[in-house]
Amino acid sequence: MHFSRGMTESLRRQVVVPPHVSAIYLGAGLAMLAVGIALVVGARGAQVTPVMPDAPLAEIAPPSLVAAPRTAVAASEDAAPIADEIKLMFRAGDASYVRISDIERDAAGALAWPRHAAPRLLEEDGAEVAIAAVADADVPARHRAWVGRQVIVDGTCRATVTGFAVVSRLLGDPGYAGIEKDAWDVAAVMQAGAPVLAARLDRCSGTYARDAALAPVVIPAPIQDERLAASARSALIASSVGAEMARRWAELGSQAATGAWWDHAQLVTRVLRHPRTSAVLVAVHAYTDFECGGPDINVWGLYRAAADGTLTPVHERKLDALRSIEKIIDVEGDGALELIGRSWLGNNLLLTAADGSEIDHLDMQFYGCPC
Repeated sequence: MHFSRGMTESLRRQVVVPPHVSAIYLGAGLAMLAVGIALVVGARGAQVTPVMPDAPLAEIAPPSLVAAPRTAVAASEDAAPIADEIKLMFRAGDASYVRISDIERDAAGALAWPRHAAPRLLEEDGAEVAIAAVADADVPARHRAWVGRQVIVDGTCRATVTGFAVVSRLLGDPGYAGIEKDAWDVAAVMQAGAPVLAARLDRCSGTYARDAALAPVVIPAPIQDERLAASARSALIASSVGAEMARRWAELGSQAATGAWWDHAQLVTRVLRHPRTSAVLVAVHAYTDFECGGPDINVWGLYRAAADGTLTPVHERKLDALRSIEKIIDVEGDGALELIGRSWLGNNLLLTAADGSEIDHLDMQFYGCPC
């Protein structure tokens, strides 16, 4: 499997100022045509926006709004699919965005910003969000196949990429970032947040998107079978990872509540039928709400059910960064499941294989005391 890595936010406004020259007289000579071309080139060159500097936060002043030039880049109708791509999504203002990539760093460690318009700062659901439009022509070449691309959102809704932006998001207080200010400004959010290159969609909201030219993501169907659910819970408790949780619980001694760890944990169980393989799978997530210094119970089991109800373990393991499971899907339709969920604080969205290896991520920087 070859995948590439990847809260709510705010509206980004993309200012487009296409230069144009009106031709008044069709019978004008070649000299007049040359003048017109020179005017176009000059108009475009006058509107180039410099890249955001990677300077210390205290030295960055909030930039003014300047339009980035937009050069049309035609997307081929028969463009090759972006193989094995599944990307996490977020909502910003009144639009949906797909995380294409993190903003990378150059050899010196500085953020390698693509050329972009001056960012706007917005606040949404307590998060600080800086958004700066990126013209299609300024999208890095390795990501330009996303221009005009159609995607399927959450396996059900078709949308088209209509533009790009740099989006940087964070939660928390400037003081925890070493910034001596009472409030965030746009330059600080651009630098201190988790900046990504994102593709804006014309419609659809959801959690993930995949190139519409690829086979659709398979979504296992939930079924009701309490007998299988109870058997899977018992199997996870009796597993080696369940025994490890019991040891941890015992080590807490008087700090832990009386009884066994599973008596105080949430055990979320899903019985699923795979629509392509017809296999019946049972997933169990056992966890306690994380507390600093408290018991860290966060384990997951996946079991395959035989016709007689016998369960065979597929995975029994601890979950690390993933603290909640929101969706269980099969990206390639091969019967191997993937998980989508959130980190402890809920600020990071993660897509992992069932064995825990990361496929994609969507981060939001947090500045504060988590305990």
